[in-house]
Amino acid sequence: MRAFCFLMALFLAGSLYPAEEAGWKVTEEVLVNGSKVIKHSHFSDHYIKVVNEADTGSTETIIDLQNDKITLVNHFQKSFQVSKLSDYLKFAEGIATGLKSGGYANPEKIEPKIVFEKRGTDTVGPWQTVRSLVKVDGKEYAEIWVAPELKNSPVLEYRKKYAALLPETLVKYRALDEKIREQAAAEGLIVRMIKIPLNKKLPKIDQKMVSLAPVALTPAMLLIPKDYLDKTITPGANTTGAK
Repeated sequence: MRAFCFLMALFLAGSLYPAEEAGWKVTEEVLVNGSKVIKHSHFSDHYIKVVNEADTGSTETIIDLQNDKITLVNHFQKSFQVSKLSDYLKFAEGIATGLKSGGYANPEKIEPKIVFEKRGTDTVGPWQTVRSLVKVDGKEYAEIWVAPELKNSPVLEYRKKYAALLPETLVKYRALDEKIREQAAAEGLIVRMIKIPLNKKLPKIDQKMVSLAPVALTPAMLLIPKDYLDKTITPGANTTGAK
């Protein structure tokens, strides 16, 4: 009987981690004043994994929606940190609430007016796109290329799902780029965005999607090398890896 219970415990423990989960992978090339970063974003029902590869080293962010966890991995420093997703959201929500109650920001006024001015069609990689100039509150902010053929892409559905996880207090404080992507989703998926610097001190950012494909996320893709240093501040955090 004890042997049976032991085997059942092992089975249940193993079942907590899916052998494989269907998802999608977006690979982008990001140029910041000529310096290149390759960004790989993996999306699935329970995980978000973003890998940034640069000449100075690579980093990973793994969000485990099912287990309320964020893991930050620095491959150059061979270290990682683990925290709760809910704690992060509460912290961000507290900042937003403080700004509102302190009179520093009115969420009704910080909702920007985003306007797309269509400038014709263009080809980006394998996609036919509509190019538009984006103006925010009347000022030129970026150029975007939207692919109508990707209007029903699962990536857009994943992003909608993730946005729905935000507390209502944070919705109006979301990053401007995310609001632009959400508005563009009615016509398709943005496959390229070039930021227009407001002044010479700000960098020129050109972000272009180079591939989009279905990819299965496996447990191996969510693990941290055993020899990496755990820099998690919270006592009792998992030091064996992100699963």
